[in-house]
Amino acid sequence: MEVVTQHRTGIKMCPVRAWGATVARIRGYQQSTDDTPIDAFQNRGKLFSISGEVMRIYLRNAVKAVGESKLGFPAERVGTHSIRSSFAMMLLLNDEADSVVMKKGRWKSNAFLRYIRAQVSAYGINASKRMVNTKSDHFYVIPHIGKFKIS
Repeated sequence: MEVVTQHRTGIKMCPVRAWGATVARIRGYQQSTDDTPIDAFQNRGKLFSISGEVMRIYLRNAVKAVGESKLGFPAERVGTHSIRSSFAMMLLLNDEADSVVMKKGRWKSNAFLRYIRAQVSAYGINASKRMVNTKSDHFYVIPHIGKFKIS
């Protein structure tokens, strides 16, 4: 339950603004309380939580939409821990110290090293700069999830 402060970045994909928008969306639900989890969504007036399985399906569908051959890995290798792995890799590619990766990822040890891929060094210098400055549209932010069919 350690507090880690994040400041606004001023960039389009600012995590603080994204988090604020998520909290505002959830707080806007009529049945929302201080205990409503962050994975809540509303469908037909009822609140539901997004399960790990549903999130895994969305992540794998995103991989398929971008293209497995373009990304270099099959959708079946993607799961909810891929988010943590990607986060650690992105920080390291931005030359963040291991201690920063540990704090931001809330790791108490260097266990995050198990999440990162051996290919990190293969990306070379300025990989993150190239990634952010790309002129392509291969970055995706999942907007409001929309309606789910709930059984």
